[in-house]
Amino acid sequence: MGEAKAVLIEVKRQISYVHTLEEELKQLRLEAMQLKSPSIGDAVQNNHQADLSKTVERIEEYAGKVQDEVNRLIRMKLDAELLIKADPDSTRRAVLRRRYFLCQSWTEISSAMHYGKTVIFKMHHDSLEVLDLYLKEGKRAE
Repeated sequence: MGEAKAVLIEVKRQISYVHTLEEELKQLRLEAMQLKSPSIGDAVQNNHQADLSKTVERIEEYAGKVQDEVNRLIRMKLDAELLIKADPDSTRRAVLRRRYFLCQSWTEISSAMHYGKTVIFKMHHDSLEVLDLYLKEGKRAE
C-alpha cells in the first residue's frame, strides 16, 4: 500500500472511531437521565446525590476524551486535505474525499458522481499514484 493511501485510511479509521465514541457518549447520557431520583416516600440517602454527581462528572470526563479525539481528527483531516489538493484533477479529488472523508462505498461514490465503478476505481488509483509521487518528491526536497 502506498503512503498516500495509508494516510487517507488512517483518517477514515479515525472518523469511524470518533463516531463510535460519540455514540457511546450519547448512550451514557441517556443512561444517566434514566437514573431514578428518590421519591418523596423513599428514605433519602445522602450517597444517592453523590452517586449522581460522580456519574455526571465521569460523563463529562468522557466527553473531554471524545473532544480530544475529535480535535485529533480535525488535524488529520486538514493534513489529508492538503495532500488531496496535490492532485490537480478535481474529479479525482472528489472521489478521494467521498471515499475517505465521507466514508462512502464504491457504489455510493459511483452513483453520486454518475460514473461506473470501473471509472471510479481508475480515478482513485490514478489519484493515489499522483499523491504518492508528490509525497516522494517532498521527501527528496527535505
